Amino acid sequence: MKKISKFIQLPNSEKVILYFLILNTVKAEIILKFFSYRYKRNYIFKNSSINDESCSDEDILFRHIYLHKAVIQILPWQPTCLRNAIALRNTLNKSGISAELKIGVRSDNETIAAHAWLLCLGHEIYKKKNYSELNL
Repeated sequence: MKKISKFIQLPNSEKVILYFLILNTVKAEIILKFFSYRYKRNYIFKNSSINDESCSDEDILFRHIYLHKAVIQILPWQPTCLRNAIALRNTLNKSGISAELKIGVRSDNETIAAHAWLLCLGHEIYKKKNYSELNL
């Protein structure tokens, strides 16, 4: 009930952003679970080039990050880093901010791990330490 009252008090512009974040998170979940590799690859890497002119408003960027983290907290599942990066990138694109999806790997003696994050305005969003970017 507390979360609903907080949502009601949000400005309409932030409610719209939350709507798009939830929509894009669910969309990424469906596409990554049920579609072909070729479709997934096109979906993941669409609009991935950075345009400095369209990526100039840090206030909007940080507001989107804050709201995306709020969405992650209320979802009934824990989205993966790739789903989070795609959902946030698509929502930023709708707001006129380009963000580039990055994928990296990390390995130690016995395991290899992959991670996805965004690059926008020189900020690495959701990047974890010790992951080397893959050049795809």
